Amino acid sequence: SVRLTGELAASLDAMAAERGLTLSHLVRELLAEAVAQRATVANLDGRALADRLAVDVAEVRRRLAG
Repeated sequence: SVRLTGELAASLDAMAAERGLTLSHLVRELLAEAVAQRATVANLDGRALADRLAVDVAEVRRRLAG
């Protein structure tokens, strides 16, 4: 069980609806993607990792903004 802020929960619900998935299925897919990308991220150097994180943060902000 995980506690989410209302804003994050609403954003995840919206993402799930956009993909035609239940929230649980979306979370499972996102976790599977994260695990698959972990090997790639582990091979990045520090600067590349910082750049990658900046892109990910920008994407999350874009999705939260609607």
